[in-house]
Order: sequence, then C-alpha cells, then structure tokens
Amino acid sequence: MALDIRYLKKHGNQWIVILKVPKNLRAVFGKAHLKHPLHTDSLAVANKEKLRIVASLSAV
Repeated sequence: MALDIRYLKKHGNQWIVILKVPKNLRAVFGKAHLKHPLHTDSLAVANKEKLRIVASLSAV
C-alpha cells in the first residue's frame, strides 16, 4: 500500500506538515508556507496525523 505524502515533507529524520499560504494572505502571515512538526519518523503515523493538522492550519 503506497502512502500519500501530500502536505508532508521529510525534515532530517522526521516528517513535517507544510501548507501553502495563498498569495493574497502572505503579507498577513509574513511567509509563504505554514509548517508544523509531527515528531515522528514513521510515514504511516504522519499520514494519520496530517489531516488533523491541515484542518487546524486551514481554519486560521
């Protein structure tokens, strides 16, 4: 079973969630991407956690 890596990026030995900030809001946030560490090296665990984090970051 292939696991999806959308919104995920490997940072060293751990996975982080990266969400692109829309261009019209980049001045407000001061950055082009929002990042959140998942503190796991397991892609399976990262996939389980990422949707909760993406939903939380999208609500901001």
